[in-house]
Amino acid sequence: MDRSFLSIAQVVKASRQFVCIRLATYEDKQEAEFLKSLVRTRSGELENTVFALLSPDGRTRLARAGRGPQSFRSASGLAAEMNRIADQYHRAAKPLWSNTSPPYMKSVELALNVAACDRLPAVVVVAANSTDRERLETRLSPLAWSEQFGGKFVYATATSKSDLKPITKSIFEPSVLLVQPGVFGLTAEILHTLPLAQIQAESKATPIQAAFQAVVADFQPQFMDYRSHIDLGINLDIDWKTEIPVTDRQSIQAKQRSRGQ
Repeated sequence: MDRSFLSIAQVVKASRQFVCIRLATYEDKQEAEFLKSLVRTRSGELENTVFALLSPDGRTRLARAGRGPQSFRSASGLAAEMNRIADQYHRAAKPLWSNTSPPYMKSVELALNVAACDRLPAVVVVAANSTDRERLETRLSPLAWSEQFGGKFVYATATSKSDLKPITKSIFEPSVLLVQPGVFGLTAEILHTLPLAQIQAESKATPIQAAFQAVVADFQPQFMDYRSHIDLGINLDIDWKTEIPVTDRQSIQAKQRSRGQ
């Protein structure tokens, strides 16, 4: 996240009028091809990430797209433009969460990696079938999309035992797991386990809400400075493999320098 723009309060407030998408970039081939169509780079390839404001059909660019929001001179300028654009469109009368699931990442593995990078806890919805998953989401989604907890967690869904392999002491049964990712996002420890039976016993989202509040209040992300993080990863021979090849020349060169190549 570009902290000089996207974390500023007025931009966050303006963003609540939009559907905000956390990009997978090199973890999804189809998405990568779409992002390439939005921004023309010197190399002609996707270069790390893209920032764009699009119309509701996802096709029309409403402002200049780029690798980040720096085409706007200031965060206040970005917020003002977002508010101007939002005013041009009719907004849904019902809450977004009334007919949608939480903002899931593509896999548990990717969610833990993102959570570690963003220094956030993760929420894993464990359900082998759509019926159990929908029962859990009925209580979870209002909180996931709420102003109180929006942006506080990274979400994933586990549909098989293998999905839970990175999470220590996890049991594959219908439940919501709140977990803390390891420093490299390859492992995780459970902070709270909320079984489906416990969640359904309440008339509202009370158990999940209480667990969310506790984690937000007490969460202590594992922190390492950039250089130490890189050095430890090299010493442990940890190297994240993206789904498709990285085509950002700067990222490739930085990785080669850090590994003495």
